[in-house]
Amino acid sequence: MIVHARVGDNGELVLPAAVARAMGLSPGDRLRIDQQGPEITLATDDDVIRAGQRAFRATIKRPFSVDDFLADRHAEGARE
Repeated sequence: MIVHARVGDNGELVLPAAVARAMGLSPGDRLRIDQQGPEITLATDDDVIRAGQRAFRATIKRPFSVDDFLADRHAEGARE
C-alpha cells in the first residue's frame, strides 16, 4: 500500500487511518522506527519481538524444549 502523509510543524508524522488499520494499531500503541538513509521502516514492538524470536530459532540446530534444557543441565551437573 502506498499512501501519503504530512510532517507537522514539530516533526510529528500522523499515520493515515488505513495504514494504522492494516498494521492493527490502536491509539497509544508504540512503533519502532528504523531509519536507514532516506527510508524509514515502521514495526510494532510485537513485530520486533517475533523477528528476534525467529532469528534465535534459526540458530538452534535441533528442536529444543525446556525439558531438553533441564535434562542437559542435570547431565552436566552429574558430570561435574
